[in-house]
Amino acid sequence: MPGIDLYQIYGLDRTHPPEALAAALTDQLNRVDPRDTLTRSRIDTARAILGDPQRRAAYDRQLGDPSAPSVTEEALARISGRPVPTAPRPSLRAQFASKQVRIVSAITAALALVLVVGITAVACSGGGDSGTAASGGDAGNGSTAAAPSSGDAGCEPSNNEYTSRAKWDGSRSTAPSYEVALTRRIALPRSMPWTDRVLGGTDYYRIGDGFRINYRGLAQLQDRSIGVFQGPDPSDASTPTAIVTTVSQDGAIVSTRDYAGADAPLPAGFDLARTTLAGYFRISAADGVSIPAAATGTEQEQAYAEQILPDAFDEHTVWVIMRGEEGAIFKATFQRCTN
Repeated sequence: MPGIDLYQIYGLDRTHPPEALAAALTDQLNRVDPRDTLTRSRIDTARAILGDPQRRAAYDRQLGDPSAPSVTEEALARISGRPVPTAPRPSLRAQFASKQVRIVSAITAALALVLVVGITAVACSGGGDSGTAASGGDAGNGSTAAAPSSGDAGCEPSNNEYTSRAKWDGSRSTAPSYEVALTRRIALPRSMPWTDRVLGGTDYYRIGDGFRINYRGLAQLQDRSIGVFQGPDPSDASTPTAIVTTVSQDGAIVSTRDYAGADAPLPAGFDLARTTLAGYFRISAADGVSIPAAATGTEQEQAYAEQILPDAFDEHTVWVIMRGEEGAIFKATFQRCTN
């Protein structure tokens, strides 16, 4: 049975190419109230599917096959590589505060009854009205208890020296409690296929003899920026030319430069840079950021990173090259999750 028809729900033309559908969904997303996280998440999931040729083809096949399982939100999450959209849950503190409100309300009601009896007795004997101030104080306490806190989210930033704890391994049956959350896609001036060329676990300051070792990937530079190395082409040993794009800490492209010759002066690497990692990690994506279809694994939020570089200067930031993304890197937050 077909199930969820994204074309019908969002009023999209089935004949339009993926980039046109992605643009239309982006326009719809921009008109949604930022507080409506459920609707925004659903549009992001639709955009991740219909804006990607491979994901769209997989979705269209399942939608058009009467014998296929129904297209549910779980199926959309699996195709898109995103979590299943859910309504935001109240934090533990907010839930506790809500219970406090009910308890305080009951106590206040009981006190009010006692005060009414007391005031009536005092009034009959010509006493004052000191009970009014006490009642006001109790009301104020109830208001304070009801104030929700935004600090009890399911995930919170963690020290990136533990980035390896977000990695899936063969013996793991549940998701890691640590996560790499992609927050920004940074388009590079030139595309470069990373697969089988990025050296996960290699330190930049060990690259040695010019660019002859065919280094691909990320490096922390002495000025705190990130160097993105895209060269040389291992198929042509006679032209050891490398492309180095420099990215600032806030994710802006600073420069792109070609280096030619084995003795080209390289950017100064930071000697305390962290070692890079590679493999399947627990990876999520913020609104507006999509995980490439080629990177998705068999579990929810399981995706393959060609390289992850923990930032040596910002303990909550990591930089990521995703499998299937040849024209960009990602800035991400490393975090620990309680659910």
